[in-house]
Amino acid sequence: ERPTGPTRAGLSGVAADERHEVLLVAFPIDRVLRELPRALRRARGELVAYRPEARAVLRSKSDYVHVRAQPLGGAELVAGTLAERAGLRCAAIDGAAGDRVVRESGLEGAPFRGEAGAARALGEALARLHAQDDGGALPRAGVIDELDESLRACRELAFLDPVLGERAFELVAALGSAPPGNLPAVVRHGALTGERVRVQGDAVALRGFCRATRGPAARDLATLSVDLIARGIDPAPACDELLAGYRRAIPASDLAWFVANAALQASTAAFGRGRAD
Repeated sequence: ERPTGPTRAGLSGVAADERHEVLLVAFPIDRVLRELPRALRRARGELVAYRPEARAVLRSKSDYVHVRAQPLGGAELVAGTLAERAGLRCAAIDGAAGDRVVRESGLEGAPFRGEAGAARALGEALARLHAQDDGGALPRAGVIDELDESLRACRELAFLDPVLGERAFELVAALGSAPPGNLPAVVRHGALTGERVRVQGDAVALRGFCRATRGPAARDLATLSVDLIARGIDPAPACDELLAGYRRAIPASDLAWFVANAALQASTAAFGRGRAD
């Protein structure tokens, strides 16, 4: 609905017009990202991911709007194209508002919560994605990159709670002393969670390829497992069904190593959603 009169935005870089369901964002976006959580709380909007220096992801019904400090990366477009080529159903990306305000749309369904049929279908979908051999344009990320990301999470934890931070650094030291061996690099989602998998019956679709890379396949299963745990869902039955659909062996020790890293990296996620509680 188009407003019939002027909307006063004030001096803030972000304003929410509840009556017309409009979010106004000033440019340059990197200077106003920090104001988004407050505006969304006033507008009762949902912020599903937030890093003040990088991006905010907002949800409206079945659409997701990415507000970025940096332009839409080529890796996300490449990964989405490869996923569609592999026969996966993916969100449509609309950059009509510019390369820093991007909308994902076209995916109906509920977030994945470990349903058996959907887990097997997800395993089959990941097998097709991981089998794509044309991902040379994607950045490569291996074991060292995984440890670097875990160290960043340790520093954030230490800022929030020095005792937790010290324990986290000890865990990363242990992980660094026993890394997996040489693992093949595959085209992977990179940040797979239940929110990024949409389920309709036993059919699944994927969204949120912003962290797609070429790297060990175990990371996709690890981030999904940790997300299920964080939502109070036992990941074991879902992982069994997923691996049955995946039909490729992933050594349990490798998966455990990536799960430990994913758990560390997800430990500050609640603070990144800008929620009042």
